[in-house]
Amino acid sequence: MKTAIYFFIMSVIVVACHPNGIEKTSTNSSINKSSAQSLRIAFEEDDLTKLMKINSHGKELEKEQYMSFMTKIYKSGVLLPFMNSQKRPDYSTKLLWKEADEKIRPFLDQNKEDADYSYLRQFCALSVIAKTDILKDNSDDALDALGYYIDILAQEQNISPAFFYHGFKKLKNHWPKQKLISTVKLALSASEEAIRQKEENTRNMEKALKDYPEAKKNTFYIDQMQASKEIDRQYQFYIKQMKAMI
Repeated sequence: MKTAIYFFIMSVIVVACHPNGIEKTSTNSSINKSSAQSLRIAFEEDDLTKLMKINSHGKELEKEQYMSFMTKIYKSGVLLPFMNSQKRPDYSTKLLWKEADEKIRPFLDQNKEDADYSYLRQFCALSVIAKTDILKDNSDDALDALGYYIDILAQEQNISPAFFYHGFKKLKNHWPKQKLISTVKLALSASEEAIRQKEENTRNMEKALKDYPEAKKNTFYIDQMQASKEIDRQYQFYIKQMKAMI
């Protein structure tokens, strides 16, 4: 997390010192949407693939660890993207949850001794929910599988409130009441931790920039602060909705 904060601070300072700041082109271009606008659209469209990038895990891997982690995922054949007719990856097409689930469970069993097993479990659970058709399938098998992955996120105290909320919406009439209550409570604890971490990071950034008042006027800094407020709004919504379920 310290590395991310350092990068943020240096980015802000560099941009602030540049005579032209961040160059903005057409405001109608989707490429130039603010971070807050992009987050709001993802929220409104229930685009969990994009929301997955927000506080996906309780810890960050170092670059070398992350590359090793992604290599292991790729070599395993787990969660490979759909290939289009030109043999190119099509990330917009949802994977079939049954096929993904059949590969992921033995893959996780085989890697229980991995030093980053917790991260591995969370990544796989988030990916199944975001990148497959599991949330569209109302069969008992799909709901049982969804419950398995929501359980993983709850046990690992993953800080992704959007995933808990969408999972519980499907599971509330499938799980026994007590199972739902106990898991929602775990999810609420994790979601409140997500808010705490976000607030702490914001305070740390503010503190680090106290000697650079001009940095707070640049577009990048303002964009990030607006995005932070949008994330907070979304988190509060998810928490309120989950509390109503119990």
